[in-house]
Amino acid sequence: HGLRKTISNFKRTDEEWNILHHSLANAITEISKRDDFPILFESAFQKHMVDGDYTDITDRVDNFVAEFWSTIMFGPNSKEEFLEIHSKLMEILNYTFYTNPYASWPIIGSIVSYLRRAHVHNDMNNLKKKLSNFIFIFGDKNSFYEHFKNNIYDSKIKDKMFVVGDNILISFLVLDFITGLIKGLMVDLAHQTERTKLIQELNDRIKQPLNDEYIKNV
Repeated sequence: HGLRKTISNFKRTDEEWNILHHSLANAITEISKRDDFPILFESAFQKHMVDGDYTDITDRVDNFVAEFWSTIMFGPNSKEEFLEIHSKLMEILNYTFYTNPYASWPIIGSIVSYLRRAHVHNDMNNLKKKLSNFIFIFGDKNSFYEHFKNNIYDSKIKDKMFVVGDNILISFLVLDFITGLIKGLMVDLAHQTERTKLIQELNDRIKQPLNDEYIKNV
């Protein structure tokens, strides 16, 4: 992907990896403890899962999760711009990595991947600028972004601004993790007919994977 300061760029034995891991874990823990966490969750659920004008259940879930996670990650009313950045990031990552047929080839794979990253270098820089403007407009003091940024700036890690930018950009991919999690929970809980019970169960169960499954794998 051409980002040089994400947690995946460091070995688990590096001090930088340890700082990033704990900074991300702490930020996720803090947002899951927010007093308005259940309120934001139910509001997004009501808006998209109940009142939303969608013909497909997948569209309902996708918009519900995007509304909730963009609010938690950055701030209210940021869903549309959040999805634009997520879409462009996925376009770049698909080209350089996910759908790059040469990525796993010995020797030539590294060369082709390098050339592909160079080809989208300007796109990635433009995306970073778009992210900075997005944060300036929508950034909330109780958001995942603010907690993570403060953790990094309070640490001994070098190149703090680049570390924050690269890892926040990659953290947009958490949307896909949460969406998959929610869809799985929706299937598991489909037998529950009372909406309030469903919301409470989803709300309770989403926090555990956020604090356990995701954190231990970042």
